Amino acid sequence: MRCVIIAAPWGWLRTNGSAELSVGLDAFEVGFVGSGGVEVRCSLADAAAVRFERVPPIRSIPSYQGQRHNPGLYWSATMSAHVEFESWLERDEALVLDFDPDVTGFAAQPFWLFWRDGHRSRSHAPDFFARRADGTGVVVDRGSGRLSTCGADQAAG
Repeated sequence: MRCVIIAAPWGWLRTNGSAELSVGLDAFEVGFVGSGGVEVRCSLADAAAVRFERVPPIRSIPSYQGQRHNPGLYWSATMSAHVEFESWLERDEALVLDFDPDVTGFAAQPFWLFWRDGHRSRSHAPDFFARRADGTGVVVDRGSGRLSTCGADQAAG
């Protein structure tokens, strides 16, 4: 899978790079669970101050008999807590984040990205947010192919 790294005010966004972005980064809003369990929505620029590695998941990961992927919980030594995963691929990514000495914290399904692409409203919850020791944020999203329109024209690599 080809990944694209996108520089954003709040860190780096890594996507599969399969689609073109037709809106600027200022067109995004971020929704996350704030204090008291209330969903907070703010601009992408204002989200730079949020410690996403400490927020609870923005959505629950479904689990039901007969499903084709394997959700579960991974015990993270870095977080001293369980971290949800939606598939074994996400579990493996959580394992990589947990063993990366440069990662000081991470969270699964940390926020929704909201934007309009033409006349259509879009949203997507990335797989993980990780905080590096130098304070930068990393958004990790393996993508399901459902919605990967974030940032191909902003690629840094």
